[in-house]
Amino acid sequence: MPSLTRSELMEQYGLSRHAMKKLWAERATNGHPEPTSVVGKAMFWDSDAFGAWLGSLTPPETELVSMAEAGRLLGLAPSTVTVYAKRPPKGWPEPVSEETLGGGRIRRLYRRTDVLAYGTRSQGS
Repeated sequence: MPSLTRSELMEQYGLSRHAMKKLWAERATNGHPEPTSVVGKAMFWDSDAFGAWLGSLTPPETELVSMAEAGRLLGLAPSTVTVYAKRPPKGWPEPVSEETLGGGRIRRLYRRTDVLAYGTRSQGS
């Protein structure tokens, strides 16, 4: 039962910082496990218990990522991924949803699996 920090859990389970913050913020309703220990400001969770809990969630709670998160998943520079909305490269996934934000900006959300599949395909080309 290794204890891992939030960053280590993100890496182990392929979650974005946004997804982790959202899951933690909604812990009263989603059953997010409590940390097993706290050292200073660092919280630690039982990796096995966290993985079992995460596996019990329905996919939409961890599946959608923003354009910025998609870029981080693929290791792209922020300036590279921001142009994908207007000039997507061949094979870039379509957004699952779009919402208009203040100032006319648009937030596009993509399936994590689609983004990762794009990354796999683009590496093979």
